[in-house]
Amino acid sequence: MAEAAEVLGALVKLQKIDTFIHNLNVEKEAISKQILLKNAEFENAKLGFDEKKKATDDLKKQKAGIELEIKQKDVDIKAKEANSHMVKTNDQFKLMQLEVERDKQVKRKLEDDEIIIMEKEEVGIKVMKEAEKDYKEKEILIKNQIKALETEISLKDSAIAGEAANRAAAIEGVKKIDKVIIDRYEKILKNRNGLAVAELIKNEKGSVSCGGCKLTVRAQAMIEVRKKDKIYSCDNCARIWVVTETEQE
Repeated sequence: MAEAAEVLGALVKLQKIDTFIHNLNVEKEAISKQILLKNAEFENAKLGFDEKKKATDDLKKQKAGIELEIKQKDVDIKAKEANSHMVKTNDQFKLMQLEVERDKQVKRKLEDDEIIIMEKEEVGIKVMKEAEKDYKEKEILIKNQIKALETEISLKDSAIAGEAANRAAAIEGVKKIDKVIIDRYEKILKNRNGLAVAELIKNEKGSVSCGGCKLTVRAQAMIEVRKKDKIYSCDNCARIWVVTETEQE
């Protein structure tokens, strides 16, 4: 039947266009995932820098707090030493001296703590600067990489847009022969991952299978499809079957 042969020929042309578009969309999706990974890589680098900066800032706050405590102890010590001549008894004087000595011991302990924190702060600042350098280098590198990936996506979008006219013409070509089959084709295309027309494939042992779902089918199917007198489809995946020139030989 000439009409079936024409429909199959038109559907094959349309499928080629849709396969091209589908592959571009798959590539776009893969590139989009790469962009997400690059953004995550950038965020991780920034997070590493932020954590080290926070640690350094915390040390600065601790040091500032200790410095205030040391100053306060100095004030307390000077006040007690200034007031020591005002005590009336020897016991009160000794108690005052003991309090002063305790304050001095606390001050010495605070000064030791301040030195330890200053050493940690010095190391922390060095580590933070290294993290900042790494973060800023990665920021420049990753932004350039993302820009390049976005350019790839734009090029693929342009290619897809460029195929729009070809696809519309191919659809019209099918409709001129069979207006009903195009709706069936579009439904299968949507539900079967961009492949509505599948080749029947014969392996070396002579077994025949659907090129879409890979299901083994009866060998007679290839003979029937080769005649092109009607539209045959897979009972399993519903894809429309065709036989290529290679398989026909």
